Amino acid sequence: MVDLPFAFTLPLPQVVPSRVDNHIERRLSALRGQFFDQETYNKMLSVEDQLIYEVYEIKRPEVVGELLMSISIVHPGKVGNEFFMTKGYFHSVLETSEIYYCLRGEG
Repeated sequence: MVDLPFAFTLPLPQVVPSRVDNHIERRLSALRGQFFDQETYNKMLSVEDQLIYEVYEIKRPEVVGELLMSISIVHPGKVGNEFFMTKGYFHSVLETSEIYYCLRGEG
């Protein structure tokens, strides 16, 4: 990890950063308990452990005031009446920031 200003490109249409330190894939099984309609969730999971979202991280120093950097791609789909979602996480340093900006689609 470099503790300096950094740059990357987001080539369309994939929107995968040109520089990535970590790629995370979250499948349906990782979101147990997140959706209201558990019956539909269980039926879907019995058919396929579908890819729900991906995160492409660019590591930054975990210090107060740092802006965290990642690109999340939430794939289209629903469980019952709820659209696919991320499961969330906790910042190891609470005084870090993040910005959400929708590059394509609706959110």
